[in-house]
Amino acid sequence: MTLNVYIASITANTEVRKQVQKVLMVLDGLGVPFKAIDITLRGNEQYRDFMRQNALNERCDGVPLPPQFFADDEYLGNYMDFEEAVEDNQLPEFLRLIPSSAEDVDDDEGEDEEDEEEGTSEGEMSEKYDANNDEDEEDEQEGDEEGQVDEQSENDKGDVSSGLGSSSNEDDPQKVSRNDKTIGSNVEDEVNNEEETEEDKDDEVELEDEDFEDEDQVE
Repeated sequence: MTLNVYIASITANTEVRKQVQKVLMVLDGLGVPFKAIDITLRGNEQYRDFMRQNALNERCDGVPLPPQFFADDEYLGNYMDFEEAVEDNQLPEFLRLIPSSAEDVDDDEGEDEEDEEEGTSEGEMSEKYDANNDEDEEDEQEGDEEGQVDEQSENDKGDVSSGLGSSSNEDDPQKVSRNDKTIGSNVEDEVNNEEETEEDKDDEVELEDEDFEDEDQVE
C-alpha cells in the first residue's frame, strides 16, 4: 500500500499553502513513508482530475483542494480529517498504517464468536461423553443386580430343597414305625437277658443248698 498525498506547491491560496507545509512537516517528522503528488506541476493534470473526482468529502463544498490523502486509490480524507487524527492520536489509523480500533473490535468479536463456538462444541462432546458413561454405569449396575438376584434365587432353591429333605425324613410314618419297632425289640431282648440271668442265679443257689445238705449227711 502506498500513501499518496496530493499537494499544491504553486498556489495563491495562503491557507492551502500553510496546510500543505504543515502536513509535509508532520509526516517527515514522524518518518511516515508517503508519495507527494503536486497537481500544479505541468504534466500532472491527470492526477489533478483524479483528485477532484474521488476526493468527495461531506465537509467540503465545491472543488476539492489540496492536501488530500489516498491509500493507493482509496480516499482517506482531507486536511480537516488529518488534523483531527493528529489531535486524537489516531494518525496511524487514519493513514492506514495500522488497523483501526473499529477493525480490531470486529476481529476480537469474530475471535470471541469462534471461541464460543469451539467451547460449545467441546461442551456438547463432553455432555455426550458423560451421558455415554452414565449409560454404561447403569448397564453395569443392572447387570450386577441381576447377578445378585440370580445368586439369591439359587441359594433360596438350595435351602428349600434341603429343608424339604429333612422334613420328609421326619414326616415319613413308615420310617418312624420302623424305628419304634427296632427300639421295642431291643428292649424285649434286654428284658429276656435279665430274666435268664436271674434264673441262672437261682439255679446256682439251689445247687449250693444241695451241696450243703450232702455235707451234713456225710458228717
